[in-house]
Amino acid sequence: NESTMEVSDWMKRDISDIISKTETGINESKINVENHVYTTLKKYHLNSGLFGQLNYNYNHRVKQALQEHDYTPGLFYPLPLKPKFSHHKDTWHVPLQSSAQANNSETTNQHSTQGKGTIDTQQTPMYEHTETKKKVDILKAIIADSKKDLNDKQDEVHLSIPKWSCLKPLGFNYHAVEQNSEDWLKLRIGKVTCSAIGNLIGFSGKKEHQHILTCITNNIDPSKVRPKKFKSFARGHEFENEARVTFEAFTGVPVSTCGYFTHPNDNKYGGSPDGIGPAYLLEIKTRIAGSKEPLTAITADHLLQTNFQMALTGATITFLQSYLPETKSSNVFLIERNNLLLDVVKMVIDHMITNTIITSWAHEEVNLLKKAGELNLNKVPTFESLKPLRTWVKKQAAKVSRVHFL
Repeated sequence: NESTMEVSDWMKRDISDIISKTETGINESKINVENHVYTTLKKYHLNSGLFGQLNYNYNHRVKQALQEHDYTPGLFYPLPLKPKFSHHKDTWHVPLQSSAQANNSETTNQHSTQGKGTIDTQQTPMYEHTETKKKVDILKAIIADSKKDLNDKQDEVHLSIPKWSCLKPLGFNYHAVEQNSEDWLKLRIGKVTCSAIGNLIGFSGKKEHQHILTCITNNIDPSKVRPKKFKSFARGHEFENEARVTFEAFTGVPVSTCGYFTHPNDNKYGGSPDGIGPAYLLEIKTRIAGSKEPLTAITADHLLQTNFQMALTGATITFLQSYLPETKSSNVFLIERNNLLLDVVKMVIDHMITNTIITSWAHEEVNLLKKAGELNLNKVPTFESLKPLRTWVKKQAAKVSRVHFL
């Protein structure tokens, strides 16, 4: 009644002030409220009018992001390739089942290299081929011998690489497409690419973590949603060949370019190394404009990207080159494959992208991994729960040494 309305606490409130304070609080929290509400309503199947509006908004944005491309549905195949093709000794988790399914025979055919080739070429990752692996083993021995001379005052590994001939990219899981082409972009849509793994684990913050996760799980091209984020990518592409030539001058050994590799056991993962050496990969990081010198240390993001590229190709060694175009100067770092890192990170990402609970955690080699297990066991991994894992990866990155070529 009217008397009740007159004394109602609600009626005495300043609605404009409430709205203003609410907006201020939302902005300061830096939370995507629309996405949070939409996800919550969807999770609990609350099909309200608000959910309908948010669902329309979301699908409209997805449509806008995709309208410039013809993303063939057949490209999105979550089933793994047959594990027998891999000779890796480390353990890899088969990707968890998702709603999208693909025909097993079609998947295998889509990943075969063009032409018949040899059985070795068809069934083995590039650096595990018999002749190539011989060179890999030689280089590993050279590196091990060089590390014996390291001391507290010397933080560089001094290396002389044998003058081997050029290695062209190959393998049953190799796609001969030109990088940055339309075909290359299509192969990457909806995939966990090596360059995105650091963002997935959370090294660029929660907002970027959620953005990349959303793009992968919804088959969205990140460059179409946030084109401004790719300015540094364009600069890197501009000077990549120049940096590669500089690296070849250091070593006296040619480096070839490549298209796209899919993980030998899990086609949800893929990537494109910047260079293919006779026994190693090359990853180039061009410094942003205005930098005064090349990087003096690698980041955790670099460590993740290069390790997953090694997993794709069967490599065990990557040289990461930080290049400053303005002074044509470089620092080079030696990154060796870390199977423990690969196993832990891939297991976490597999559950993250499929939104499934981690039911077992076998990795307690160090306290940080044990802590990560405590936070993630019986849960779907989140940005917050991965904090100990990020700390551990950073510690691994700090161990990487610079290289001086003789």
